[in-house]
Amino acid sequence: MRHFIFLIVTVISINAFSQTEKEQTNKPFTVIKDSNNKLKELVFYDTINNFKIKSIDLTENNPYYKKLKLDNTVKTEQSSNLYNVNEASLNSIILPADRKHYHRTIKEKDIKINQAMIEEIVYHKLKNKVAVGYTLGLAHDFYMAGVSSEIYIYDYQGNKVNSIINIDVNINRFILTNEGNYLCFSYGVEDESGIMLKDGFRIYDLKQNKLIVDNKIETTINTIGLYSPVDDLLIVTLNEFRKQTAIVYDFEKNNIYTRIFSKDEFLKIKSKGKDGYKMVDENGKINLETYLKTFSVEELQY
Repeated sequence: MRHFIFLIVTVISINAFSQTEKEQTNKPFTVIKDSNNKLKELVFYDTINNFKIKSIDLTENNPYYKKLKLDNTVKTEQSSNLYNVNEASLNSIILPADRKHYHRTIKEKDIKINQAMIEEIVYHKLKNKVAVGYTLGLAHDFYMAGVSSEIYIYDYQGNKVNSIINIDVNINRFILTNEGNYLCFSYGVEDESGIMLKDGFRIYDLKQNKLIVDNKIETTINTIGLYSPVDDLLIVTLNEFRKQTAIVYDFEKNNIYTRIFSKDEFLKIKSKGKDGYKMVDENGKINLETYLKTFSVEELQY
């Protein structure tokens, strides 16, 4: 469960690779940060002819800055992305996405929004696509009142090819599968008063721009891991204190494979691949534990 940044200042982007202002053209995408380590710009390069195609200002591109009319003069000292806003009722703030109000000791009619937290996150480990996500959090005296998120997908030339809007949860981290056809992100919010939004994850088919999985996790977990070792395969891990649950989505075969690993079993995992996990046995030999034989199997329907 993630503590939202109203209370604890965390790293803005888990997935982003930091770069200096110096241009580097060996990769098609580069994220540049400013002197305060805040995500500033996404740059697209032609790696063959060695020139910059275009750049996107991540602040100017952020739908929530414009909606709430935020600027640098209202930033608080606690975080570069935490803002004081003019006090307003929750219902008076119109967002481009569904609001989510979580159960609080404060009645909804008494909530006065006086703070906003805007986070940017970038995933650019592929050669053909890059994803940019924005989350807006609204707070009443540091207590969470609502969230909204949007995700934009760009091709290697900087053209926007997908938009996922009207997201009524936050984005903790996300990933594109290797070929860029599927996107998965995890969510969940917790503050001093407890869990506001339970952990979960969603998967989108970007070819159809369609939500195909929304898995709300009922048990208490520590973290959610997201991996795509090969094309058309997505692995989500639910990490607890003494065990890990692996949920593998095989989009080529339309199957879901699930297996719970104890702490000892987890330490024996060497790699994760298209057909299964490679694990070390008691004799030190590496064996392939296939999805079809050693995981539970169900059909992926959507």
